[in-house]
Amino acid sequence: MYGAELWWDDRKGTAVKNRCDELQKLENQMGRAVTGNFRTTNLGVVVAESGLRPAECLLNNAMS
Repeated sequence: MYGAELWWDDRKGTAVKNRCDELQKLENQMGRAVTGNFRTTNLGVVVAESGLRPAECLLNNAMS
């Protein structure tokens, strides 16, 4: 999340949303790597078990 202050402004523009979606995909991959789950495992379970937070929440916290 280094440098997120420069581009994240919590608006729902398409460029910002695309960047947030890319970060969320990386978070999902990290969650699967941490837990060792398969790609078919529900992401809600992966996030809960890995203890990771959604990318949008991380970005909003970086701004405050």
